[in-house]
Amino acid sequence: MSDSNPKNLGSFFESKPLQGQHALITGGSRGIGAAISNVLAAMGANITLLARDVGALKMQSDHLQAEFDAQVFYASADMTSESDIADSFVQSVKANGPIDILINNAGIGKSAPFHKMDLEFWQATLDLNLTGTFLCTKQVIDGMRERGYGRIVNISSTVGLRGYAYISAYTASKHAVIGL
Repeated sequence: MSDSNPKNLGSFFESKPLQGQHALITGGSRGIGAAISNVLAAMGANITLLARDVGALKMQSDHLQAEFDAQVFYASADMTSESDIADSFVQSVKANGPIDILINNAGIGKSAPFHKMDLEFWQATLDLNLTGTFLCTKQVIDGMRERGYGRIVNISSTVGLRGYAYISAYTASKHAVIGL
């Protein structure tokens, strides 16, 4: 649960400009994803939270319902599994209608010097940070195009703009996300 409170940001949020829209946030149970879900709920969006930790998902869902009276659906999903992603997106559409806003936020940022990274470490980072973003986007893009409306926000990092020691896999994955 994030400490940010969009209610303190003024009348813009009171007008509920996203009323009736469905926003799906990956990695939405804590940190940046939870903060984004707070803002979108304050703006009136129906929220879907996807992450692995069911306890954290429930806490954020309860917070959104209590604080913003938001309609919230959440599901535990592995953002590296095409079938998990497909199943959770189908469930979210059943709960909240077509997805209007996708926030690709789920990610991992493990560190190790390049010479100590093995292929498994490299692949796990790319699978979640890059391929997960691709797979989630594939789930919504056709519907958004058919409806003539949709917003996709890919969360990256400033490390995607230049290389850094000890986080080569993370840097490469975030650079690739910027390229999407």
